[in-house]
Amino acid sequence: MRVPEQVKRLAVVIAVIVAGVLVTRFYAIPRSLVSNELHRSSTIQQELAKPVKFAGSEICQGCHEAEAIKKNKSFHRNLS
Repeated sequence: MRVPEQVKRLAVVIAVIVAGVLVTRFYAIPRSLVSNELHRSSTIQQELAKPVKFAGSEICQGCHEAEAIKKNKSFHRNLS
C-alpha cells in the first residue's frame, strides 16, 4: 500500500510544527518564566500574612450561646 504524497507532506508539516514548539518551550523560553516556584512562594507568604478569622469554638460560644447549645446537641458537636 502506497502512502499518498499529501499525507507525507502533512506529516512533515506537523513534525516541523511539533519540533518548533518543543524547541521554543525548552530552549527559547527561560525556566523562570515557566516555573511555578516563584508564584507558589509569594502565594504562601500572602496566605500566611492574612489574619486568623476563626479562633476556636470556645471563643465563639461567648457571644453565640444559642448556636453553641444547638450545635452541642446536634450530630456536629465534635466539629470545630
